[in-house]
Amino acid sequence: MSKQNAARKFAMKARSYRAMALLFVIVGILLFAYMYTTKVQGHFMDAVKDPFTITVFFIPFLPAVFLSWLASSNEKKFNALMRLKK
Repeated sequence: MSKQNAARKFAMKARSYRAMALLFVIVGILLFAYMYTTKVQGHFMDAVKDPFTITVFFIPFLPAVFLSWLASSNEKKFNALMRLKK
């Protein structure tokens, strides 16, 4: 019974982390679009030459990457428990 509860816990965590990651991706895209339109203003090559600007554009996506990594870790644990159950 405890393996079933642990598997359920890992599955629920993985789903919730994926949902939160999707939310952060949407927010990241909106922030990226806002920063691109206000900071770059059509001068794309000037923005590409500045590494700080590129770094700042990728920062809104870091929470989504981290949450996706957590979800993947929990999915692997869930799959391992399901293999042991069979």
